[in-house]
Amino acid sequence: MTTLADPEVADAEDEVSPTITLPAMPACVSAVREHVRVALTVWHLESLSDIAVLLASELATNAVRHAGVGRPFSVVVRRDRGGDGTVCVWIEVHDTNSRTPLVVQAGDDETTGRGLMLVESLSDGWESVAEPGGKCVRFRLAATA
Repeated sequence: MTTLADPEVADAEDEVSPTITLPAMPACVSAVREHVRVALTVWHLESLSDIAVLLASELATNAVRHAGVGRPFSVVVRRDRGGDGTVCVWIEVHDTNSRTPLVVQAGDDETTGRGLMLVESLSDGWESVAEPGGKCVRFRLAATA
C-alpha cells in the first residue's frame, strides 16, 4: 500500500521532519511531544501545536502500550499543501504491532481507551496503514487562514 513516506507520493513542496526512532517506553512520549512542537514552530504553524502535541502523545502512548515496551517506534511530521492550497500537517507513528487500532467507547470508570476517540474528534482525519513489520497510524490537521 502506498503511504506518505513513499517517494512517488512526495512532491517538491512537501516538507518532512527528521524521523525520530525511540524505544517504546513511557518516558519517551515527552520526546515525541517536543519533536512535534519543534517541527510546527519551524514551519510557523504554532496554531496547530496544542492539538498536534496532544494527539501525537496519544498515538505514541498507544505504541508504547500495544507494540511492547522497549520495541522501537518512530515518529515523523509532514507538511504539505492540499489541492486548494491549504497547508496540512500529517503526524505519523510507526510501530511493530500489526493490529489495526479501533476507536472504543471507554466506560466512565476506565482510565484508558480514549486516545483514538480524541484523534477522531480533534483531527481532520486519521488512518492506520499496514506496513511490513507493523503499521503506521497517522492523523491530519489543516491550518486555517
